[in-house]
Amino acid sequence: MLAFQNMQPRATSFVQDASPGLPSPRASHDVTPTMALLLVAFVATLLVVAKLVFSKKEHAAVGMSASGQPVIVTDVQMHFSSMVAFMVKWAIASIPAVVILCVIGALLVPAMGAMIGALAH
Repeated sequence: MLAFQNMQPRATSFVQDASPGLPSPRASHDVTPTMALLLVAFVATLLVVAKLVFSKKEHAAVGMSASGQPVIVTDVQMHFSSMVAFMVKWAIASIPAVVILCVIGALLVPAMGAMIGALAH
């Protein structure tokens, strides 16, 4: 059985200090409690979003009528030109969502890269 009573944490660094008066270049890559908290919050947010996105919702495919009876739509009668117009409107309506997702991605990718880079050092 091993005894861990007298073990002290030991800081080791592979970077040699150029001069004793200057801060170590490694000091900027230390993981702060704030960064660790941000990483935990980000992972928790991803888990919540994944649960919302991938949860199976039975009521999305089956609607309910006013009398409480389930309603299942099996066919939609549309002219081809009306369907094309609907799909064009749908594509145009998705542009703001794509812009918002790009902005979120542009903010999250560098932040995650910095956090992962800080954890790797």
